Amino acid sequence: TKYILKKAAEGLISNDIIYRKKVGFASPVTRWFKEGGLFTEHLRDQLRSPNRWSELLNQSAIEALLKKNAHSSVNYSYQLWALNNVMAF
Repeated sequence: TKYILKKAAEGLISNDIIYRKKVGFASPVTRWFKEGGLFTEHLRDQLRSPNRWSELLNQSAIEALLKKNAHSSVNYSYQLWALNNVMAF
């Protein structure tokens, strides 16, 4: 994959870098929900606004999960991220 891009980069970048194995990128979801307020507020905004998920999701349970995540050592960030993504559709 990316044959043309790799060939174009030869001579500019080390071949060790060009042809290395694929490296994944992990999103800092825990930091987004534990330390930053942006995603927490975004999720709360989605809960407040009427949408197709309003009747299907238990909003008070999600709010409780947000509070638990913020004030305990237990990390629910990935569950909150999944809910955020579901509610985006």
